[in-house]
Amino acid sequence: MAATIVGSMEELRKRPILALYTETVSPLSFSEVNENMIEFAKAGIPVSNGPMPMCGASGPMTLAGTAVQSNAESLAAITLCQLVNPHTPVIYTGWVCAIDPRTSRCAYGAPEFAMGTSIFNTTMGRYYDMPTYGFGGCSDSKLPDAQAGAEVMMNGMCAALGGTNLIHDCGYLAGGSIGSMEEAVICDEIVGMILRIVRGVRVDEETLAVDVIKSVGPGGHYMSQKHTLDHVREMYTPSLFDRESEVAWIKAGKKDVRDMARMKAQKFLREHTPTPLPKDVQSRLKEIVKEAEKQLVKSR
Repeated sequence: MAATIVGSMEELRKRPILALYTETVSPLSFSEVNENMIEFAKAGIPVSNGPMPMCGASGPMTLAGTAVQSNAESLAAITLCQLVNPHTPVIYTGWVCAIDPRTSRCAYGAPEFAMGTSIFNTTMGRYYDMPTYGFGGCSDSKLPDAQAGAEVMMNGMCAALGGTNLIHDCGYLAGGSIGSMEEAVICDEIVGMILRIVRGVRVDEETLAVDVIKSVGPGGHYMSQKHTLDHVREMYTPSLFDRESEVAWIKAGKKDVRDMARMKAQKFLREHTPTPLPKDVQSRLKEIVKEAEKQLVKSR
């Protein structure tokens, strides 16, 4: 179907519009569904295997021990792809997942999860000189609340500062069991803040502004300076989070961030119209689906 959309398998290999995400079974096992790696490798389409050994359950209790196992599982998947089709494009994914000792659930909001899926992951990716895939906007909270905000910022910041190339999970709640459109909108704001921090601070003669400081002098202000106008857009301006005075906030209806995120999500759903595929491509896709359904019925 992807080849139909871009025009051919050759075009799909040149500029893939999809990649495979799959998971081997920890500890140290391939499963029947991992045949998808073989099929994608044959086609020359990017593959990312995400082993998720959980400390104390499907991996050693220590972060370092589970990291060793996760790396072995990731390398096994990469080796399989290269044996099937040398030079198959792959994305390194070596994750260490945290266990909550009280519930035995995988804790997406644990600091160990942020460390294990970002710092270890990107360190090993750089060691092997490969792009990396990791987590960003996920939380154990069941609602877009303060817990979700804290955990999303922690996961996203660790991934960004660590240098993860492909970051996913924006809008995931309840440890990945719930997808929230409100939370996805909030994540968009958080991602904007993280990107601003990662961009850092430019330091040169222009930004040090020594001449401007001398010109304004003691007791002056910078509101009317051209330097201020030239650089004002460098300051991050939120599109969702509220910075108004409490008086203005009350007059606007006392809406909290979840209210605003819900309204923004509803606006997107109401107004956004994706550009449709050409009609001949749509027809071919329908034929592919029908053929696949026939094969599925035969196999049963």
